[in-house]
Amino acid sequence: MPHPPPPTDLRALRRRDPQAVTAFVAAVEGPTYAVARAFFGADSIVDDVVQSTLLRALTRLDQFDAARGPLRTWVAAIARNLCR
Repeated sequence: MPHPPPPTDLRALRRRDPQAVTAFVAAVEGPTYAVARAFFGADSIVDDVVQSTLLRALTRLDQFDAARGPLRTWVAAIARNLCR
């Protein structure tokens, strides 16, 4: 399973560098689907939750604090909050 971009790529991700964004999506898309499926099963809303989660994470990267945990965990928390 891919890992989130290393901290050095966080700056590129904040700049919306296409390669960094692609790596970010590849790293968190699967776990985000898993969170959404745990809440909704195979419901069609799962795709919407994943899309909203990724968009919210990318637009709120300034709120991410690496000292509090990995990027992947932060994204999973966003997904859980959207599912509630």
